[in-house]
Amino acid sequence: MLIASYRSDVPELLIVAPHKRVKLKLAATNVGRAVWLARSEHDVGRVVLVGMWSKDGEPVGGIAFREKLGLDVFPKSSCQFEFQIRSPREPGIYSLKVGLISQQVANFSKIGSTNKEYADQVVEPGPGRP
Repeated sequence: MLIASYRSDVPELLIVAPHKRVKLKLAATNVGRAVWLARSEHDVGRVVLVGMWSKDGEPVGGIAFREKLGLDVFPKSSCQFEFQIRSPREPGIYSLKVGLISQQVANFSKIGSTNKEYADQVVEPGPGRP
């Protein structure tokens, strides 16, 4: 089974300016029994980390980023992701959900894992703001 646990040293509430790059780090540990594949024929079963913005529970703009695994990840092993993502263009309260998917097979969150979620407040820049 494809199951992940996530760990991040980034605060779960980020305050950023509109359309600004945000740098995130995330560790994912394989707590299931299946190997996470970094490569596969026709990408079927290839595991990638994806992130999507949402506002008021509704998706905003589709997939915001996609990061590939560098190597296969065996059970009880971990991998590190370091990536940049742009904040939404409009000010407001957003959620960024980050999780692993096995391409053309399954979304980990649908079969036992919980996505990593960040709450983001996108604010207009000004004195004392990013």
